[in-house]
Amino acid sequence: MGCCTFLMNMCVQSALLMYGSHLIFIDQVTADTLLAFMLYQGQLQEYFGNLLNAFTNLLKSAGAGAKVFKLLRRRPRIRRDGRLQMTNVVGALSFEQVCFAYASREGQAALTNLTLQVAPGEMVAFVGPSGAGKSTVLHLLQHFYEPLSGRVSLDGRCSQKSSIW
Repeated sequence: MGCCTFLMNMCVQSALLMYGSHLIFIDQVTADTLLAFMLYQGQLQEYFGNLLNAFTNLLKSAGAGAKVFKLLRRRPRIRRDGRLQMTNVVGALSFEQVCFAYASREGQAALTNLTLQVAPGEMVAFVGPSGAGKSTVLHLLQHFYEPLSGRVSLDGRCSQKSSIW
């Protein structure tokens, strides 16, 4: 873009200088008038360039805004009203045949048939290479995502087919 802009500016400036020299040669304009005209033309060209850049940025912003509004209009598949209150939580955590894949990588499963029992007070560590599903287990537990199949439960309770609360 810089090369095209430079060449276009050079072409316009060169054409003006050549035609202006011709007009000076035939006594149609003075050198002062040509110089003033070229300076005004340079400023005008700069302003039009700024205007076109602003228009381009406006179109980019409109596209980004459309994506933001699309995200804001999304509704969760499983609605929660926040009224379920668990009393006397013991802390028995269970993942039963849980399968999950992120929407951005539907063909690549993050978890496949995960079955896990964590007893109350038991300490568990998740280890493995990057992409093995360690963070996904915690995301499912915190309800950032819902499993595609299987069941996640706390103290044996699920309020929906595949959820904890």
